[in-house]
Amino acid sequence: MRILELQKQGESLLFPTKVTAPDGILKGGLRLSPGAMGPELHAHLLQEETFTVIQGQLIVTIDGREHVLEEGQSATVHRGGAHTFRNGHADRPMEAEVRVEPALHFEWMLHEMAASAIRNGGDWKSLPLLEAGYVLHELRDEYRLAAIPAFVARPLFALLHRLARSTGAASKIADRRAYYSRGS
Repeated sequence: MRILELQKQGESLLFPTKVTAPDGILKGGLRLSPGAMGPELHAHLLQEETFTVIQGQLIVTIDGREHVLEEGQSATVHRGGAHTFRNGHADRPMEAEVRVEPALHFEWMLHEMAASAIRNGGDWKSLPLLEAGYVLHELRDEYRLAAIPAFVARPLFALLHRLARSTGAASKIADRRAYYSRGS
């Protein structure tokens, strides 16, 4: 497994050793420190995401409803479902298996955004706006932030994408096609 640790966030992302093809099924993992929160409310427009708790307790909020998952329990977020998650325990870590089907470009997005957040402070709030905008525009048909209406997000992320390219900020993000062609 390849691991990216957002230490300030208290979140570790576990990726398979070999890069998952876009038409495959991504099987990775998630570790959250005691009390740690996951990302902001978001939706995968073309994929299902399933969380299965291995250790601890995970609280997954899907379309406004909280689901408390204990060891061995799972929850699936269907396509378009707005969701987020957090560790349900303030004093114990949580580990879960995460399955995304089809993988599409989720692995590239998560890997590059986490790497950027790590380079810039170690939590999702440290993610530079231009780099985030670049990636979110690239995946505009696959992923969205639930708090930003699509009619605002599309032109905003298109502008940030252009600015990231013109300022060189985009060069800090691995090219999507190259990411998948390298095979690991």
